[in-house]
Amino acid sequence: MSANSICQKLQLAARDYLRAEVTDGGITLLGASSILAGIETGSLPLPRVVCISKRATVEDFYDGNWTADLTIRVVADAADTDETAFHLLLGDVFSRFFISPDALTVSLSNSSLEFTAFAVYPRSQEWDLLAGVNGNDSGWVAELVVTVKCCGSVVE
Repeated sequence: MSANSICQKLQLAARDYLRAEVTDGGITLLGASSILAGIETGSLPLPRVVCISKRATVEDFYDGNWTADLTIRVVADAADTDETAFHLLLGDVFSRFFISPDALTVSLSNSSLEFTAFAVYPRSQEWDLLAGVNGNDSGWVAELVVTVKCCGSVVE
């Protein structure tokens, strides 16, 4: 992977971190295969989580460090999932980004051989019921946006 693809590295690290949380029992309402990275298109199984990073900026003086935006998107079919169940699902996923700041940066960093997180700051979250989600009549969509201070290599 290119050293300059920090957004892709962050997406993959977030995906692998969340998949490990499923394996370790931290996330219980979703299977690991339902956690994806990148901008997904087409018909995908619901519910799902997509880790998206489309923007990163360099620090004041570029030294290899970046400040990146990471969006954790949770999507579910409204016909199969009521509002209460959807909020339980997104809480199950989003809570993984509200653990100890030190534990979160270590876990995110350990998820990839080509990525180090220095800090993760929550910025916003929102949810909505939208028409035409995944080709369905309506679906729930929620997003947690965090800022990640990081670099595209392992820092020891």
